[in-house]
Amino acid sequence: MKIRKGFVSNSSSSSFIIKNQTYKHKTMEDFAKETCHLVLEFNNEYSWNNHTVEEFMDCVDQYENTWHPGEEKYLVFGDDDGTVMGKVYDYMLREGDSSKSFSWYYKESLR
Repeated sequence: MKIRKGFVSNSSSSSFIIKNQTYKHKTMEDFAKETCHLVLEFNNEYSWNNHTVEEFMDCVDQYENTWHPGEEKYLVFGDDDGTVMGKVYDYMLREGDSSKSFSWYYKESLR
């Protein structure tokens, strides 16, 4: 039998394709504002969490992304990011969906 010594991570990451569906430049802050309702859905689904929208929005600066009009971006989010945004998006973007300015879909799980 093998015994693993040291730290064992249970963390995950997921990748997504996020598209700016407008004719304007959009930022990560724009995306976060349009998807901040996912924090409350995350808290409801995973009752061991109690994150606030404010904590979520405080993470925006850690994800420097700008979309040109119509541009798609490949982005990775996960609980190993150490941010509320990383954790929420890792789980809550997987279903794929759209907002006023963006659409997204799940690409793959990364370990």
